[in-house]
Amino acid sequence: MLIEQAIKNRLISDTTLVGSNIHYDKATQAVVAPYIVLQKISEPTEYGYSGTALVDSRIQFSIFASTWTSCKAIAAEINTAFSGYAGTMGGVGGVYVSRCFRDDETDLPFDEATKLYGLALDFKLLHA
Repeated sequence: MLIEQAIKNRLISDTTLVGSNIHYDKATQAVVAPYIVLQKISEPTEYGYSGTALVDSRIQFSIFASTWTSCKAIAAEINTAFSGYAGTMGGVGGVYVSRCFRDDETDLPFDEATKLYGLALDFKLLHA
């Protein structure tokens, strides 16, 4: 399983405010808020002394909602689901994550065209 799918599975199972309204890289024009767009920002590989490779992915969760309060509530759910997580993420056949921590939070500009507020959360996940 890819880390992106494992993350999406965890979002669906451990958050309630967006349901399965989660997209990769971009959302379609017909998408209804609130929703999340996932994007991999970077993915350097680290090697241990034994030659074992671990990937240190930086994943951005861009949250879009009709109110600022909704954005913050969704961010709180993501923080609860991912901050400090360690274990197999994504269910059966998932990805082993040895650590997961929030790295950054950024306000996105209000979009006049869509009338949506935005917030971006960056998480770093060390995984196999």
